[in-house]
Amino acid sequence: MLTRSQTSSISVINEHCHTDQSLASPSIDPFRCNAIVYTTACNTGYIEIPKRHASFVTWSNENLPSIDDLVKAGFFYTGTKTIVTCFYCNGSLQNWSSNDNPMIEHVRWFPHCAYAKQLCGSELYRKIQESKQIQQGFLFTY
Repeated sequence: MLTRSQTSSISVINEHCHTDQSLASPSIDPFRCNAIVYTTACNTGYIEIPKRHASFVTWSNENLPSIDDLVKAGFFYTGTKTIVTCFYCNGSLQNWSSNDNPMIEHVRWFPHCAYAKQLCGSELYRKIQESKQIQQGFLFTY
């Protein structure tokens, strides 16, 4: 189940890569994004999994997602706080908790990332986007 009883602690660092879609307009296709879709990796130095893994040498595992989960989701560690960045879309997130799923958060906040979308598959991608819209709907109604 993708829904949560509490809001996520994750925050977006570089919002220029993130596009929120308003639910106010019914003409907007909920699975389309107005962001640029990159056809090559933005951070080519981290394309290889071992290089992304090596970036986490100073990462604290205390109450944070596992390094393996973050690396698999396409993230490398920036070396600052809990900020990680996707090698492909350049999207950055921080404020992780141990209960966060890096792949789901990646797709939730950066739906335009072709790497994350391919990684999770079309069915899970659709469910994540639907869940995000439901959560946004609750936020807009209160």
